[in-house]
Amino acid sequence: MLTDPNLKSKVNALWDRFWSGGIANPLTAIEQMSYLIFLKCLEDMDNARAAASKRERTNCINGKADEHNRIHQPKGGKYRTKM
Repeated sequence: MLTDPNLKSKVNALWDRFWSGGIANPLTAIEQMSYLIFLKCLEDMDNARAAASKRERTNCINGKADEHNRIHQPKGGKYRTKM
């Protein structure tokens, strides 16, 4: 089943952590691992969205925003938005 000794030792260490934490039922341990993996995926997706949002804000701050959203000053001196 588990032929790799490194993988087998990691699985045994994880099982020992669950056992010492009071989880003796293997199905409960698998349920907890699945929940942790699901939360890790959610965290990764949230971090990716935050990074994308930060890039968009940086682009606007650096002046790379769309031209039609900029404010221009005409010869008369009053500010207006370009439409």
